[in-house]
Amino acid sequence: MIDTLREAYYTAMKYSNYLSAITILSNLSLGYRSVADYGLSLKMLLQAEDLSKREGIQALNSAFLNKPTMLYVMLGKAKETEFKVSARRLYERARKTNNRIGSGHHSMAFALYHLNKLQTDEALIHAKKALSLFRKAADRDDVVSALAHIAIIQISQGKPKQARANLQQAEEIYEAIHCEYLKPLLMLAKAMLARLEHAEDAKKILTDSLKVSKKMGTREITWQIQREYALYHKDQGEPHKALAYYRDAIETIKQITETIYEEELKVSYLEVPFRRRVFDEIKNLKRETPKA
Repeated sequence: MIDTLREAYYTAMKYSNYLSAITILSNLSLGYRSVADYGLSLKMLLQAEDLSKREGIQALNSAFLNKPTMLYVMLGKAKETEFKVSARRLYERARKTNNRIGSGHHSMAFALYHLNKLQTDEALIHAKKALSLFRKAADRDDVVSALAHIAIIQISQGKPKQARANLQQAEEIYEAIHCEYLKPLLMLAKAMLARLEHAEDAKKILTDSLKVSKKMGTREITWQIQREYALYHKDQGEPHKALAYYRDAIETIKQITETIYEEELKVSYLEVPFRRRVFDEIKNLKRETPKA
């Protein structure tokens, strides 16, 4: 997808089709964000905004404004001001055009914002609001994403019954639409639930989930599955295996930081509580685990 978009961008620029070029850059940003290449994702957005200003093109609709909002929320405190400015622009544009999908993305951005801070009650409120808006817009792929995120939040709250109901709805819609990009997120939620419930097939679900995420390059989801695998082995009384998966999760996170150019942003990304807990958990487990 990224290769195709890059080729399309060069063609658009060759023929001075700047509106198309801006749209393509926006989608390239999304592509790079999907594989957790945050440096290039940010670069594509800045190029799109520079081109828009240079050519006097007002192409910043809700679909475009959603891209920086979701990117900035991933990068933590260093981009918090930019996140809130971008979220406000998205909200105002969506309200002005009565765009329920844009409003839903605004709510989902704040669900992720609070989840990153491990503020699950607030995250759940915003995710449910996003779900309602996506449903009103009959936006089925975003409905699946919202349901999966709600399930993930509920699992983190220790509410497997509610999470299972939402995950089942998400899977039923996914089977109808088959938007493949949603598969790693759904499998993460499924793996988390299986691990929480000590399901007999939890290990197989974790293995399958990890395989899919690695194949699709969704590294932000990969490290979360690796953490779940670590927690699974910890629950099984296998601390050395748990430590191995924690190290894998940290290695994946390290690979992501290597895509970020600015040192301040690297530190900010690592200090997000949702992510930092991996490092805290492995430290605690090392202290508790006798040497082999």
